[in-house]
This record gives sequence, structure tokens and C-alpha cells, in this order.
Amino acid sequence: MSNRIDPVPEPPPRAPLRRCSYRFLGVPQNVRAARDWLATRLAMARVPDEPAGSALLLLSELATSAIRHTASGAEGGVFHVRAHFFHEGLRVEVGDEGGTPFPAELIVPDPAAEHGRGLLLTATLADIWGPFDSGRGPGVFFQLHWGSKDTLSAAPLPYRDRRRRHWPDQLTPVPWPRSVPGGANLPAAEGERP
Repeated sequence: MSNRIDPVPEPPPRAPLRRCSYRFLGVPQNVRAARDWLATRLAMARVPDEPAGSALLLLSELATSAIRHTASGAEGGVFHVRAHFFHEGLRVEVGDEGGTPFPAELIVPDPAAEHGRGLLLTATLADIWGPFDSGRGPGVFFQLHWGSKDTLSAAPLPYRDRRRRHWPDQLTPVPWPRSVPGGANLPAAEGERP
């Protein structure tokens, strides 16, 4: 008889989170639900605190815009949130049911206005952002990068058009022009061409 204890093998490492998505009813209460859903995924992917906080704020703004300004806010409407995780970066897409065209120009709101700062905030905090269109409908995406500067020069992540069997030759999402009425330009983000 032996008192030898055999070690228990460690469970295999968990595969890193790459992408995930969820559909929410287009009601204001679900902005918080979407934020909580993303916060859980950000923690699972071990995203640093600063970009995680920015991602949650920008998701709140874009989800609120989808509910207020598109058909997603109509009775029975929905909005989709998709998160793509990559090395030292994150892309979040908020898809809506359309109905309102994306503004051609970034507008600086009246300082006394209660609303209208969502896209301006997105332009300020996101490294890359803009409208996209996929098989599920239109929406707005943003990308955040941390760590080395090499990830800032990377092109926006492509989305796969589910109707086609190949990746698009030309990426549709591009950095949105950082301009305001009157011809003044907002400062270009690092890694972005002026």
C-alpha cells in the first residue's frame, strides 16, 4: 500500500473569445442590458479597464441612437450588438433596422441641447468608427486599440457578407471624416491620415 498522491491533470486552457453577438429588443431599458452583456464579454476577453470603459460608454451611445433614430425603436424593433476581439484591439458593431440615413457630416450640437452628442463622443473616443452595412442591415461600428502602435495602423476588421462565400475585396467600413460644419476639422487620431 502506498501513500502516493497522483496529481490531477489541469483542465485544457479555454479558447480565447474571438467574437460574439446578441439581439436586443429596441426599448430603452435594453441599453443597460446591452452594456451589461458587453461588460461580461470584455471581462472574459481580459480587455484592460480604460478601453473597456470606453467601449461600454460608446455602446450605450450607439444603442441609444439606434433606438431613438431608427426603426429599431419602433414596436417590435430590435438592435444587434456584435463584438470582435483581436490582438490588442476590439471592434463593436451596433446594427439597427434602418430607416434613418447616416448623417453625411458630424454635427457639433448646441451646448444647451440635452441630446446629440453620441456621434461626437464616438468620434472622440474611438480609434476608427463609421457606418457599415451587412446582410443583417445597417449600423455603426467603432474600434478601440491598446498596447503597441502597430495595431492602430491596421485596417478595420472586415465583416463577412453571409450571402457571399468570400471576403469583400474592398473593405466597406472606413474611418469617418472628422469634420464639423464651417469647414473646421477635428484633429486626426493617431495612425489616421489627416
